[in-house]
Amino acid sequence: MSGRREVCVNVFFSEEYDPNWPNDECYKDGSLKKFMQWLAGVYESIPAEYRDAARIEIDSASGYEDSHNAAIEIEYWRPETDEEMAERERKDAQAREAEERKERETYRLLAKKYAPK
Repeated sequence: MSGRREVCVNVFFSEEYDPNWPNDECYKDGSLKKFMQWLAGVYESIPAEYRDAARIEIDSASGYEDSHNAAIEIEYWRPETDEEMAERERKDAQAREAEERKERETYRLLAKKYAPK
């Protein structure tokens, strides 16, 4: 067991042309109040124990023909659940086994090629 890790939970991601961009009511009249209400709703969707560590990134994403679009990403980190940890460890074990099979096959082929005759 490698221990419990942190999991990043993406609460919101959108570029301004996406259908899930903050609704038009926030922007029709440039209302900061409406945008803050929308943002408060996103904030409230984060479990209370992780809200203080939540992060927002507002950036510009490259678009078509040198254009740029605004992008918003909101996320928080939490410890992985028992199920997530078990699944990660299962996948890690499968990857190690696959790598070992590959190495053993390579070794077998090289041993055959370079075995004394």
